[in-house]
Amino acid sequence: MLPTFQMFGFGIDGVYSINDKFDIAADLDFYPKKDFVSWTAVNANAHYNFTNNTESANFYALGGLELLFAKIKIDMGFLGTIDDTSSDIGLNLGEEPIIH
Repeated sequence: MLPTFQMFGFGIDGVYSINDKFDIAADLDFYPKKDFVSWTAVNANAHYNFTNNTESANFYALGGLELLFAKIKIDMGFLGTIDDTSSDIGLNLGEEPIIH
């Protein structure tokens, strides 16, 4: 089971329709510092639409990549400061409904 992070964050999403069957999507999400850690995630996905966009419900398959960046900074007082960054890449696969 993957860990669940309960953090407040904000982001921006964009979708561009290439045609009735294909879309490309991107999003940027930022999670401000909580418990010494801040996160940024960048996703780029391609969508294959199973139904026509004019119908009341649309289902699509998605595939893409995620870049995840994390930064930790802890002030240890007289012992100094722990300051580190990390990045990782992930694969996005899934299916989602959209109800118009």
